Amino acid sequence: MEEGDQIGEYFNKVLTVTNQMKGCGETIIDMMIVEKIMRSLPRKFDYIVVAIEESHDLAIMKVEELQSSLEAHEIRLVNRSPIKKVDQALKVHHLRVMKRNNKRNGENNKPMEIGNLTEVIMIEERVIQQKERGE
Repeated sequence: MEEGDQIGEYFNKVLTVTNQMKGCGETIIDMMIVEKIMRSLPRKFDYIVVAIEESHDLAIMKVEELQSSLEAHEIRLVNRSPIKKVDQALKVHHLRVMKRNNKRNGENNKPMEIGNLTEVIMIEERVIQQKERGE
């Protein structure tokens, strides 16, 4: 398991491979899967792995039990983390607006790329002021 993986995703990968192996005739028991998963977890799960080994009999533990324990622990880790990951703080839109040309020179309106919303607001304010002055 890699650092960025979530428990649910990792279990899906492991169980997919396990089912493929079973389809090829391999005999795999839950204890083998549980031990393999516990060995391959990142360091941040070390103390929960030790707690599970001490409190459960791995010979009779089901894969689903291990998954639910690890997912509950993962949720606690995420909730206690002081740094919350934010996918997107601000989104900047690049807008295409029509450049308003002076009516006196007879040019047509031409499209113009505007880099950010502040520029669009400034242009709109100028247009409003020109309309108020009667230009």
